[in-house]
Amino acid sequence: MAITPGTSAQAISAGYHNGSGSVAGDANLVAANIKAGVTIFGVTGAGVAPAITTPPASQTVIEGQATTFTVTATGSATLHYLWRKDGINVGTDSPSYTEPFPRTTDTGNSYTVTVWNAVNSVTSSAATLAVNPLAITLPGGLPLAMKPIPAGTFQMGEAGIATPVHQVTLSQNFYMGTYEVTQAQWVAAMGSNPSSFTGDTTRPVEKVSYDDITPFLAWLETNKATICPNAPAGYVFRLPTEAEWEYACRAGTTTTYHWGDDASGTLIGSFAWYSNNSGSTTHPVGTKAPNAWGLCDMAGNVWEWCQDWGAGYTADAQTDPVGPGSGSTRLLRGGLWFGDDSYCRSAYRHYYVPGYRSGNLGFRVVLAPPRT
Repeated sequence: MAITPGTSAQAISAGYHNGSGSVAGDANLVAANIKAGVTIFGVTGAGVAPAITTPPASQTVIEGQATTFTVTATGSATLHYLWRKDGINVGTDSPSYTEPFPRTTDTGNSYTVTVWNAVNSVTSSAATLAVNPLAITLPGGLPLAMKPIPAGTFQMGEAGIATPVHQVTLSQNFYMGTYEVTQAQWVAAMGSNPSSFTGDTTRPVEKVSYDDITPFLAWLETNKATICPNAPAGYVFRLPTEAEWEYACRAGTTTTYHWGDDASGTLIGSFAWYSNNSGSTTHPVGTKAPNAWGLCDMAGNVWEWCQDWGAGYTADAQTDPVGPGSGSTRLLRGGLWFGDDSYCRSAYRHYYVPGYRSGNLGFRVVLAPPRT
């Protein structure tokens, strides 16, 4: 069904924005007609048909980094734009379209834009997207795997456990270590192994204080151009903020644990090394199931240091919180090999002084915008 020739651009535009469902205002119908090669406007008056002067360009990006396609066009006002990804309308009336969180599985996606006015329409050539994974390689060819984490908003805390529950928004995509930092990774950067539980260097490094981690992070930063040549500009290696940690742990869930409420305790053994199954020792990273965003050992094995000073919550909504500017303790998250299931809750908080070392204290790193 073709759109009636002579339908005004204003009518189309109004329907396009308000979802009226009318023939003239149905964006999907506009898209279908354009895709079918139907001229969606009759030449009913004076004016200049749209012409694309710069089509959208193909792009290669790093997984998790937003990218924008743009088009420039000429023609009588008002120009409108209809973007499509792999032939599907993505509904934006703008000369640009942003892909907010590209994944490696998006490689090969095709993007076109149709520009139209009251005279006629024209469709661009296709631009394609290539998405490369973030690659971090330590000395000896040892990978430091990370997962991209999308920006978003969540409810932080848990009634009766970490209160008050409050809204937190993380405004930028970031990367979090897929695993806790291992003994092998620590040795590759620092040269010696401080851990209590040795014999398998794929176990998490432990017996590291918050203060001990600072030179490890500094080493990653100093060598970033070598170990991570495709690191996003402005991103730094650091510990996660407490909010980043909980957001990544929850991975979109609102339950007690990232795998569910698990009131009967029948599922925890698939996701966590804790007092009931650890045999009083740490275990190689990644030997339990990951959460929904592919992160392993977010519950159990070793406590994980966070960047924040220890402090209570407020009920206020926050964006990119970093905690107080000073304090006497630093926060830890995630539970530990000799702790019970309560420590594995997504919202559970723990504290130690920054210089404290123990065989249950480890960490994971993020590559993210600075947060101070």
